[in-house]
Amino acid sequence: MSELSDTTRLRLMTGTRPLADAGWRRQVLLDAEAKNEDPALYGLEAALNRDRARGVATAEPPDGLLAATWPLVPSEALAEVCRGQITAAREAVQAYRAFSLERRIALVRAVGARLLGRLELWRELTVQEGYCFNTFLTSLDAIVRGFDEDYLRYIASELAPTPKGPYARVERVPFGVVGVIVPANASFPMLTQVIEGALLSGNAIIAKPSHKLAVVALRLIEEVAAALEEHGAPPALVSSVACRSTQELIDRWLSGAGDETVDQLVYIGSSRHRDSLLERCRRAGGPPPILEFEGVDAAYVHGDLSDARLAEVAALIAYAKNVASGQYCVSLKRLYVDARVHDRLVELLQGEFARYRPGALRSDDPLVMGPCGQAAKFAGVVSAFLDEGGELRCGGARLDARGRECERGPFVEPTLITGARPESELLRREHSMPLLPVVKVHGGAREAAGYIERAGFGLRCSLFANDPEVARVFEAEVTVGTLIVNGNHLDFSVQIAGGRGGTTLDQNARVWALDLTVRRVRIDRAPRESPREILRRAAGVRQQLSALGG
Repeated sequence: MSELSDTTRLRLMTGTRPLADAGWRRQVLLDAEAKNEDPALYGLEAALNRDRARGVATAEPPDGLLAATWPLVPSEALAEVCRGQITAAREAVQAYRAFSLERRIALVRAVGARLLGRLELWRELTVQEGYCFNTFLTSLDAIVRGFDEDYLRYIASELAPTPKGPYARVERVPFGVVGVIVPANASFPMLTQVIEGALLSGNAIIAKPSHKLAVVALRLIEEVAAALEEHGAPPALVSSVACRSTQELIDRWLSGAGDETVDQLVYIGSSRHRDSLLERCRRAGGPPPILEFEGVDAAYVHGDLSDARLAEVAALIAYAKNVASGQYCVSLKRLYVDARVHDRLVELLQGEFARYRPGALRSDDPLVMGPCGQAAKFAGVVSAFLDEGGELRCGGARLDARGRECERGPFVEPTLITGARPESELLRREHSMPLLPVVKVHGGAREAAGYIERAGFGLRCSLFANDPEVARVFEAEVTVGTLIVNGNHLDFSVQIAGGRGGTTLDQNARVWALDLTVRRVRIDRAPRESPREILRRAAGVRQQLSALGG
């Protein structure tokens, strides 16, 4: 816990200055490891925060159990805070425009060096948000690659202006001030990628983490702001705000007067808010928001795999489902299996699922799971699948930190359900828990592709097959996520390399430095020619049009 000693009392940042928070309520977070050992502490933590929200005097958290506290901006102060942050961020963007692309890349290198030099700190803070060490290592790959020299050279080539004739060029113009809603899970990799993309493309960001789990995001903003100050960047390029209502903050961001609104909204979270967010942005008259939702990611296993290959696939599928207790946005949510190999694969999956277990959150063991944020909903989801005719093949219980069944345990046993109906609405929902429904497919690859496409959205789609024709079918017919053929569904390097998706659903991997820009044509100067010269040059074109009847 030594790395946490200077982070117990976290601050909200505006540029390099902490926001004044005198009299504001502070959110309390108790030590994650202690809560897993004694689930009653979850109730104590909730009671402490609930009483503080009501203005009731309560006892302080027990000695040695306080992981962190941070201020929450009250509703009555939110308008003023938003106005001040956006104004400061807009001034920073104007000053940042004078920084060349080369200087921005150098700045990102400096930020990357600072962040990567303190990986032990980010591990400890990630643990306090309920994720174990192996989960942090899994997501770290995308962050390291994001500061890789080859990647930075690629970004430099993409952001550089492209000449279009003697007087014009195509440029990538930054949006300006970007409001970012940070997810409660995997906040370190997601927010780091957005910050890096904003700095490379010339934007400023204001980050809003989950008010209940803001440890990583608030400290990350503070570290980045310090690195920017050290290297001469304008203050307020990055800032943070925490409040109870995400929707209230978004409304403030979108509905301010004049320049008191953000220029772009990035929302990373559950898709249940999709329609309301799009409507809010439409009414505000801004650009379409960048919405990165959790997906109902799928995989299909074809019937032409050998038994040895099926064993390898079972291990990959179990990993894609159970790491981080199934709470990654790209974790596998549904599985389709060719009837020819269905029974054998299910048998292998039962063995693989049994290897995953709860344990110490700091354990360097890829099979150790963290607590499940949706543990209270788990029993209801299992019952819903069983009511539709599903069969529980393994799992189905809530567990304590020692792997014992516990009605209120924070861990969920890896669960496999066969016999899921392909038309079930349950397969279209995001279940962030270690539960995997299996659909038996009788009609081959084309039938499986049709089932997968019905969900309507996803981030990844994995295919395991030997026949190249099966891959061609999926390439032609599956659009609900980046297609990964015979690979690791959780390959985090895909997030910073490859194609890009739309602005409402992340159909493919994002490249944030590009997504946070708009392609525009810029005219350097008008051609200085007389009307006679222009008409003389156009004579040949007029003759061609006349000959065609134009």
